[in-house]
Amino acid sequence: MTQNQWTKHFDTWSASYDRAVQGDGYPFAGYGEILDRMVEHANVRAGNRVLDLGIGTGNLSLRLSCSDIELWGLDLSQRMIDIAARRLPEAHFLCADMTEACPEELPDRFDVIVSAYTLHHLADAQKPEMIQRLADLLSPDGRIIIGDLAFPTRIALEETREAWHDKWDGDEFPWVAEDVIARIDSAVRVSFEPISFCGGVFVVSPPTG
Repeated sequence: MTQNQWTKHFDTWSASYDRAVQGDGYPFAGYGEILDRMVEHANVRAGNRVLDLGIGTGNLSLRLSCSDIELWGLDLSQRMIDIAARRLPEAHFLCADMTEACPEELPDRFDVIVSAYTLHHLADAQKPEMIQRLADLLSPDGRIIIGDLAFPTRIALEETREAWHDKWDGDEFPWVAEDVIARIDSAVRVSFEPISFCGGVFVVSPPTG
């Protein structure tokens, strides 16, 4: 899809999105558990500046400790943002496509960057590039937490594609952890934790030592 098509898609979906993610099959199996695990890894603290990339209706940010933090929410869909803004009135919101460039209004450093069920819309070759772009926005001890459609191996992806072919969306590109991790620059560390049969959590952080 083009950017305009994706925007229209998510604008239309905004009214029913929160019901859709409650499904226990593909693609949202483990959705709530994945968000909860992301919050644990994010370990947001008072004074942190946090970016929620693809904030949608705000489900992930609502789980974060939002008191005394500076929260920024970015999304392609203004209608999604409108819902999130009602739930998170103290947050800052931008309607933009970060796959093209960072909006000028966005601060240049974040302590925590989170993204849930957003980056699987990027082609496989774009995912390592996006991780590096986000890593460039981190403070020295910052971290990126990504929860999404993801599989540990290419074999696992193909098995799920076959089993759930009627639900599979050819315009989406679920993560394959073994492929992405192998292509990440050594300037960051990346780990992957599978949560459900079709989803998991990536943690990206500066190397130790």
